[in-house]
Amino acid sequence: MKNTVIKNLMLLLIISGLGGCKEVNCPAFPEYLVDYYPYSESSLIEFVNSTNDTLKLTVLTVYKSESYTKKWNEKSFCGANAGFKTETNDYYSLKIDGRIITTDYETSIIKCTFSDENISNDLFGYSVEDIDPFNKENANLFGDTISIKKDEYYRFNDIVIVRKEGLVSFWDETFNCFWTKIE
Repeated sequence: MKNTVIKNLMLLLIISGLGGCKEVNCPAFPEYLVDYYPYSESSLIEFVNSTNDTLKLTVLTVYKSESYTKKWNEKSFCGANAGFKTETNDYYSLKIDGRIITTDYETSIIKCTFSDENISNDLFGYSVEDIDPFNKENANLFGDTISIKKDEYYRFNDIVIVRKEGLVSFWDETFNCFWTKIE
């Protein structure tokens, strides 16, 4: 009896050990979703308000995750992300960080964070569930236009993101205006 228990335990350990060698391939961020934030490093994003003031933001970084492998028994999911960060515009005290996150649990989130010199943030997010973001047929998963307005915010609100154009407008409470992207 004791030998049988030991043999079964050894067999279980061997099977577990062999299974631990398997790897799962996690995909890169889907190229067809990048165009929600179609920026490149060092590019300039310009906005104008109703009094013809101009807000200029330089894109500091653009990133997109590549494919990778993980062990099959890791308790994490496959995820991919892409996004951009701007430098701070000192005059208007503003920097923007946009990000898109996808997972193999069929959850996708597009985010945009506005930060000012007071280290205060207004975070906007829009999520889509139960649609596989890695399936090219779902390339328009967020739709063509994403409009997010919050009831409570610090300084920024009412943002609009348009596919292939990026962030196209937002409300700035400090300057009491809408900023609209200059084409």
